[in-house]
Amino acid sequence: MKKGNWWSFILLVTATYIGITAQDLAYGLHAASGLLDPIHYLMILTILSIGLFAFSVIRLIVMRWKGSMEEKRFSIWMTVSIIIGGAVSVWSGFVLLMWMG
Repeated sequence: MKKGNWWSFILLVTATYIGITAQDLAYGLHAASGLLDPIHYLMILTILSIGLFAFSVIRLIVMRWKGSMEEKRFSIWMTVSIIIGGAVSVWSGFVLLMWMG
């Protein structure tokens, strides 16, 4: 796996982890620091997760545009990023909306 593909993989895994476990992370951050309410930590983590997914997709587009990624590999990475990123972002948004009441 090339260096650029590793970064795409790391971004995707990190964004997925943050998006799925944001509620637990929010409670943990609140318990550790107590500076903000858990809902604020959850908002920050949700935005961070969605932002990492968006950055991952933009990064893939730039890599393809510069020619450092072949078409087949680009199609696979883009499909995986959109499917996983979309599902996790919808889940994170749902959890955030439920917290807001």
